[in-house]
Amino acid sequence: MAAVVGEGRITYDARGLAEPHAEAPRVAEIQDGRATFDAHDLSTRQINLELRRLVYEEGITEVTV
Repeated sequence: MAAVVGEGRITYDARGLAEPHAEAPRVAEIQDGRATFDAHDLSTRQINLELRRLVYEEGITEVTV
């Protein structure tokens, strides 16, 4: 099967797409079972890491971003 025009020139480099030892930024303030943090200066990846930490490690069910 022949490649579609231009398809042979496409390359993919996954380096940099994932951090092997990514850590949550730990910026949330936790009070009375609720967490709050300002996501303005965080990347999407950092926000997700912080949310995962709050839900799975801290057991928080209410988060305000």
